[in-house]
Amino acid sequence: CTVFQPTFTPSLHQKMEGKASYVIDGDTFYFSFDHGKFKATLADVDAPNIQDKGGRESFEFLRELIHQKTVNIEYLGTDPQGRWRVKAHLATGESVQDQVKANLAPLTR
Repeated sequence: CTVFQPTFTPSLHQKMEGKASYVIDGDTFYFSFDHGKFKATLADVDAPNIQDKGGRESFEFLRELIHQKTVNIEYLGTDPQGRWRVKAHLATGESVQDQVKANLAPLTR
């Protein structure tokens, strides 16, 4: 999953539909759509690193929730690592952020 195409930059708050093609950790995934594959991180979510307490569980939760599924994102900018900061929703309209935050609460206590 090394394909990364930085030549396309959406407009601020642009909404796009695509697929969560690969989950990297509890708050980062590759978003694939007709302009390529881009590394995206969920805005306002701070999941632990995979090797930290709750990290493996948060990764598995996000993978189960969105991996290879259609997601709708809203582009909020780019972080210092070049990842897209996004709000994400499942095709059903459910907020990915809300579900991840609810899952993280007991894991990081």
